[in-house]
Amino acid sequence: METNNNGSNNYSIIIHNENNNLGIGDYEFAIQNENGHLTLYQDDPVFTNLSGGIYTIFVRDKNDCGIDKVEVPLVEFPNFFTPNQDGYNDVWLIKGVDESYFPIAEVIISDRLGTILVKQKINEGVGWDGIYNGKTLAPDDYWFKIILTDKNNKTYINYGHFSLIKN
Repeated sequence: METNNNGSNNYSIIIHNENNNLGIGDYEFAIQNENGHLTLYQDDPVFTNLSGGIYTIFVRDKNDCGIDKVEVPLVEFPNFFTPNQDGYNDVWLIKGVDESYFPIAEVIISDRLGTILVKQKINEGVGWDGIYNGKTLAPDDYWFKIILTDKNNKTYINYGHFSLIKN
């Protein structure tokens, strides 16, 4: 299985079966998001236009030999946020990071000069509001480094940037 975003907001999950790692069979696939929305079964093992979160993947044998499922995290790094207190995009929030998958998860946010502004543990539902030393920062690009360690003690490091936009 593969999750990716190709550097855009087009997040996807791809189920691989090139080497019959699912077993010999004729399979179809469905996906369910955190809110319980389940897609119809499809032959194509590719799901696109997803947002970050925890997904349940269903694999069903077309010959009624059973259904299997697995949960996977899809980590999303937003490209921007607008801390204007209107209730939309007010914090820069990484989605899809859950303690059950990543017991150790940390983000470091810095400005263009490399000054570390935020270093915090990531918890779903908590993000950065653009405040540093008690003041809201100016509109600009900011950089992040996220360090995720999964339950098998494998560490993933991602780098990127995002914009703080005032409107």
